[in-house]
Amino acid sequence: MLATTAGNTEVRELAERLETAHQATADWLGTILAEEALGGPAALRRTPLQAVAGGAGRLVNTPVTWSSGGVDRVVDSLKRALQS
Repeated sequence: MLATTAGNTEVRELAERLETAHQATADWLGTILAEEALGGPAALRRTPLQAVAGGAGRLVNTPVTWSSGGVDRVVDSLKRALQS
């Protein structure tokens, strides 16, 4: 609307293209979610490379998770001991 008022046709055309692309993406996502809700075939699947990357990330983060969980347990134990 501002581009139209200012007479800037290039910006107006860009805004129209962006709006069209955004609407197409929103429609596509709505369709994918509806298919998923109805139990249809999964339209979005991870690639083998994505599966490997996700597994590697979990493997790398596991020691950190265990360590932070251990620290939390020690802190909770100390709090309980001090409150007694």
